Amino acid sequence: MHDSRHCESALVGLIHALDAAASRVRLERKSPGSRTMKFLITALDTSGSVTLQRESVPAAVKKAAELISDGCWDVEIIAPDGAAYQPGEFEQLKERVGA
Repeated sequence: MHDSRHCESALVGLIHALDAAASRVRLERKSPGSRTMKFLITALDTSGSVTLQRESVPAAVKKAAELISDGCWDVEIIAPDGAAYQPGEFEQLKERVGA
C-alpha cells in the first residue's frame, strides 16, 4: 500500500512539474516578431524532476538524447506553444520547425 501511495504522489508531482514547465514556456516566449524560441526538456531521474532549457530544436533534441543515455526516463521536449514531444516524436518536432 505504501508503494502505491508513493507512486501516486510521484505521478502527481510530475504532472505539476510538467504543467509548470509548459506554463513557463508560454510566459517566457518573446514578442511575436522575435525569432528566439525556448524549448524545455523535462525528465525524471533518481533525484527527481529535471527541467532544462534550450533555444533550438537541435539543441533540445541533443540534450534530451543525453538525458536518456544517462538513464533518465519520461523525457520530453516542450515546444514554445506548449506542445509536448516524447522521444518517438522528436523527428516530428524537427520537421515541424524545419530543423
